[in-house]
Amino acid sequence: MLHCERGIDVGATVIMFAYLSEEVQAKLLAFKHAASPYELHWDVIPVAQLPYGTVKDFDQEELDLQALTQVGYYRMR
Repeated sequence: MLHCERGIDVGATVIMFAYLSEEVQAKLLAFKHAASPYELHWDVIPVAQLPYGTVKDFDQEELDLQALTQVGYYRMR
């Protein structure tokens, strides 16, 4: 369970590093210049917030895309 400062369980509405595919995990670590998720505290802190619904409402590709987008991997240059 993951609780916010108000004591509400938000574990089902966030994307944790472990939920991502191995390919996307590698992309995010390279993008953030980190050797492991522990350097970024992604072992305990969510990578991204879902725009609606819960993790069960999204397939793997959608979870990966949400995480990449919210972390800033896809930016207009």
